[in-house]
Amino acid sequence: MLRSSKKGRTESGLWVEQFCFQGGSWRPAPVNIRVAQAASRRIRKSRGDLYVLIEPPSDRQVPRELYEELLNKITDVYYSLTGSVTRGLRQALLAANEALFEWNLRLDSEHRLLLGLNCAVLREGEIFFAQLGPALSVLVRSGGEAVRYPQSSIWLQSAHPSAFDLDRDPPAGLRRELEPNFFRVNFEPGDVLLLASTSLARLIADPELAALVAQGEDIQQSFGKLAQQEDFCVLLVGWSRAPGQQVARPAPEKKVQQATEPLSVQKEPEERTVPSSESVLARSESTEEEILSAKISPEEEEPAFESSEAVPEEKGAWV
Repeated sequence: MLRSSKKGRTESGLWVEQFCFQGGSWRPAPVNIRVAQAASRRIRKSRGDLYVLIEPPSDRQVPRELYEELLNKITDVYYSLTGSVTRGLRQALLAANEALFEWNLRLDSEHRLLLGLNCAVLREGEIFFAQLGPALSVLVRSGGEAVRYPQSSIWLQSAHPSAFDLDRDPPAGLRRELEPNFFRVNFEPGDVLLLASTSLARLIADPELAALVAQGEDIQQSFGKLAQQEDFCVLLVGWSRAPGQQVARPAPEKKVQQATEPLSVQKEPEERTVPSSESVLARSESTEEEILSAKISPEEEEPAFESSEAVPEEKGAWV
């Protein structure tokens, strides 16, 4: 069984904070975020803890039942599979995209939803990112450096990309056949992982974001200063400290080498396209060589894992 956390420390020794600002108001329990903890040390060693943020369109509401279906799909598929972390994340996001695509087929073009699926798995000092559609992930190092995954993208620059950009870098639900982006980095004591709406990238630069996360001021007050301009959601995960508490960075360890080989993909039946919406949320696309080279081969990892149940949906106000 998996456990869900809104705020506080998890059994794996991490602190977690999740919230949204909507219309300038603080929403402490967003329904578009899922924190899924492995139920045992053995499962955590094999599969790690899963964090998911779904980014909705900026101009329409997403039904609560759709959030629940997609979050359950991602959680169920990931924790039910054996093999590598990246393979599990890939299959989980493809399953969620398939579910969203089928949802859109039942609707007229004006009501179809195009979303961003942003996932991170924390396992034994490593973070595995998987992104499909609009996504913003930032790793804030204890020394104050903020590293964005991906580094830059048209989706981070505009909430309303052109049809050309939609076709080049499609959000979840637009096509049946899509491929996620993957990154893998070390996660060390004092570091903070941030999954957020892509609108946050247009509100604040990375250095200022790192300073905001690290300062001792209340997190709600810190992010609330930005909420007067645009709505956004945030999921923060930190190791061995609460926001604002200073932790000495350990001596450098051997870094994980990022794989350069892309995932091998088995082709699916002929693709069907859902007409694009006029309003689509921002999505992250890497343009820098270092980030582009961070694609992970699914052949790299780990032992089998026993299946787990889905985390019940948490009540919230982001709808």
